[in-house]
Amino acid sequence: TMSELWNFIRTTLQDPAQTISNYLTTTDRLTFQTTEDLVVQVLALDPSKKEMLVSDWYGPPLRVRAKTPRQHSSWLFQRLQKNQWLKLRWVSNQPKPDEEEQDAETQQNSQEDAGVDLYVLASQITALPSWCNDVEIRAASCRSDPDQEDAAHDMADRFEAERGVAAVARPSAAPAAPAAPAAPA
Repeated sequence: TMSELWNFIRTTLQDPAQTISNYLTTTDRLTFQTTEDLVVQVLALDPSKKEMLVSDWYGPPLRVRAKTPRQHSSWLFQRLQKNQWLKLRWVSNQPKPDEEEQDAETQQNSQEDAGVDLYVLASQITALPSWCNDVEIRAASCRSDPDQEDAAHDMADRFEAERGVAAVARPSAAPAAPAAPAAPA
């Protein structure tokens, strides 16, 4: 039944012995020499550039671009929310092959790449619930260092101010992430 399936999923994701990915790492340990996944919290969004400022609370916030595939990216940025927790699969410090499309945007994209820390395909981003063990570990790291949290939110405010986007709403407690929406067909 659906109830049994939901209970299995919740039990598995809450289990401290389980992780959402065998390739999971933290931002302070990224090597870009193998497949690496991150669990991050969205601090700020720039839907027009398909970029977000994120943190896993193990290092400074990072600017992530998820511009391709275009259909997935448009769908994703219509649904992303600040303070939401995400799994970014197969992150890279170079644009993904899909991002190197030869069209009118290519030259402009190379100029916009200044300041982008990570690239990920929009189709490789998954929303995570706040009760997921990997999220709880990172949220605890955030709560353990209020100075880092304040600095990250100040950086998020600057990120959005530079882009003319509304300021970040600072959560008073660990935010609950909405249920993961279904991906487009």
